[in-house]
Amino acid sequence: MRITPQVIRIRDFRSFNEEQVVSLADQPGTLGLITGVNQAEPDLGANGTGKSTVWDALCWCLFGKTIRGLRGPAILPWGVDVATPRVQFTFEVESHRYTISRTANPNGTRLFREASGIGADTSGLEAEDIDQQSIERMIGLDYSLFLSTVVRGQFAESFLELTPKKKMDFLSTALELDHWQVAADKSSALRKECKERVRNAANQRAARSGTLAALTDTAGLAREAYAAAVVEDERQAEAVSVRREAVSSALRTAREDYESLLNKVEEYKISFAEAEAREGSIRVAIDQNLEDLGLIDKEHAEIMAKHSISQKALSASQRLEGECPTCHSQISEECRDEAQRRAEEDLLAAQENLDSVDKAREILRDMVGRMKKQGLALASAVRQESGRLQEAEMDLVRLEASYSNLQEKLDSLTSPVNPQTSKLKAHLDVMEAQRLAADRDHQEACDEEAAAMDSLEQAEFWVRGFQDIRLWMLRSALDELEALANSHTLTLGLRGWRILFEVERETKSGGTAKGFRCFIQSPTNTEPVALESWSGGELQRLKLATQAAMCDLIRSRFGGAMALEVWDEPGQHLSARGCADMMAFFRERAATLGIEIWIVDHRSTASGDFDQQLVVTRTRSGTSVKRGLR
Repeated sequence: MRITPQVIRIRDFRSFNEEQVVSLADQPGTLGLITGVNQAEPDLGANGTGKSTVWDALCWCLFGKTIRGLRGPAILPWGVDVATPRVQFTFEVESHRYTISRTANPNGTRLFREASGIGADTSGLEAEDIDQQSIERMIGLDYSLFLSTVVRGQFAESFLELTPKKKMDFLSTALELDHWQVAADKSSALRKECKERVRNAANQRAARSGTLAALTDTAGLAREAYAAAVVEDERQAEAVSVRREAVSSALRTAREDYESLLNKVEEYKISFAEAEAREGSIRVAIDQNLEDLGLIDKEHAEIMAKHSISQKALSASQRLEGECPTCHSQISEECRDEAQRRAEEDLLAAQENLDSVDKAREILRDMVGRMKKQGLALASAVRQESGRLQEAEMDLVRLEASYSNLQEKLDSLTSPVNPQTSKLKAHLDVMEAQRLAADRDHQEACDEEAAAMDSLEQAEFWVRGFQDIRLWMLRSALDELEALANSHTLTLGLRGWRILFEVERETKSGGTAKGFRCFIQSPTNTEPVALESWSGGELQRLKLATQAAMCDLIRSRFGGAMALEVWDEPGQHLSARGCADMMAFFRERAATLGIEIWIVDHRSTASGDFDQQLVVTRTRSGTSVKRGLR
């Protein structure tokens, strides 16, 4: 992952009280210079203008503190009690543009995506809150790696100036080797714990072994006593088994009889139900015929009434004389004959109807008589079937009682339970359970002892192993650092010079002593000498070579990182030739690594041709940043 810086926007940060936009190079491999003009205090020259504040602002934006660790009120604009410092850093990662914005009072850190324009304006864009861990994951750097690979402050100690212990600690931290020593310390503590575990496990195993032996003997005696009791119980159970077989045979016979009788009862129930059904149908038919007979009797009475009326009409027609009640004329012989004829016809019809009804009445009375006789016979059959059913059901109840008695007798014929046998079995179960538990405890103690021994063996191995790994990785890193540093000395004008690093040396007694040491070998000395023996200019070139090598080493171990390096006042103690060599070194470095390098130095303008220049001007009203002429 390669991060390409693009824009830094600064407002209300130390001497920057008005918003300043610092646009960085659009192309990699460029060398830039930052100079300063102090109009507020001209006697100071380019000092105190705020050249380093630009990079303090970048560091604060990313990590919440400046290069020298300042935060809180220390970053407020000069002479102002209340302000809201804000720094925005726009960069590009894999063709995506991001802006991190940090503010103080109120505090907040936010992320904008795809801020556009040369000044990376974020107005109108929606932002999301982002925490410090997410920022460091996003740029692939923490605070210490940032100061080691991106910005070298003018007050930062060079790697060569550190004490041997600080050199070792810095390398271990920068290359993330501390966890190997932590692992070794943990293994040492674990080894002590494992030794204690082994002792405790051995004691526990011995104690549980004695307990297991005693319980095994006791369980053996209990097993023998229980076996003898079981043999006696089996003998008695055999006798009971013979009696149970006899009762079971009788029970099977009773069961067969019961099932046979039960089938008969079902047959009787069916016959009884059929007889009842036939008797019921006869009764229904008799009731229907009686109902029909009643209707015929009613019709007979009506016909009898009509017959009587017809007889009276015939008698009246024979005595008919005088005036006709209808036409009021005298009744003639013809009229009397016609009336008599009609009366005789009516009487004859009534007599025929009466004969027909009488015949039907006789037929129905005969049918009712026969059905009553048939009903009496069916009622007798129903009573007979009912008696057979009741008798069969009583026999069934008796068989059920007999079967139940046999079943109770069979159930009562169980094998005798000897209380002593039960007690012996319970005692044996307890002994076996205790023996099994003791066996499990003994096995667990053996496993625990074996596991403790394995853990102890591993801990003893890794106490030394983790230290050896850390030392090997440190020695490998120093070999790489030494090769990188010596590759830079030639470009910095130190021809024939070598920087040597050691972490182990042989003692007079033939042993090995650990300790970080740095030696310098030059064309004028045959043996390496200590670093402190060299002059300021020579030492500054060695520091630059070593610090650049350290940046390369960390960059190679942690990926592409940020395509930016800032060197603040790197030309201290250098002559004009030294500054020229230094500028050539940085130009070649920018081109080789494809990164943007900025030199913060007011004495290097005559030492090389820069691709870009920033001029920081401080006035009494504040500080501004403008691009200068190339």
